[in-house]
Amino acid sequence: MEHEIRGFRFKSFDEQEARVRHDALGTELPDEPFGAWNIFVTAQTDDDISYLLTQGLGDNLLIGTDYGHFDPSSDIDAISVFRDTTPISQPAKDKVLHHNPKRLYGL
Repeated sequence: MEHEIRGFRFKSFDEQEARVRHDALGTELPDEPFGAWNIFVTAQTDDDISYLLTQGLGDNLLIGTDYGHFDPSSDIDAISVFRDTTPISQPAKDKVLHHNPKRLYGL
C-alpha cells in the first residue's frame, strides 16, 4: 500500500502481502511482526506521529536528535520539540522518548 503524507510517498507494511509470502515459505507471520522481530521505526518531529501510532507502532517508535532525513544536526532540539508540540497523549510520548529507547538498547 502506498501513502502520501506532506508530499512524501512511502510504502507501508502490507500485512496481506507479508502473510502470502510467509505462507509460500511455510512460516507463520507473527501477530505483531515489529515487536516479534524487534523492529523499530525512527521519525522526525515533523512526521505524522499520530498516524504512525494508529498503525500500531507505539511500542516500536523512536525519535532523537541524531536522526534526520536531510541533516541530522538540523533537529538538535528534537526531544524538546517533540515533547512540547506533538499532539499525542503523554503516555505515548513517554513510550517514544523513554520506554522504547530503553528496550532497543537493553537498558
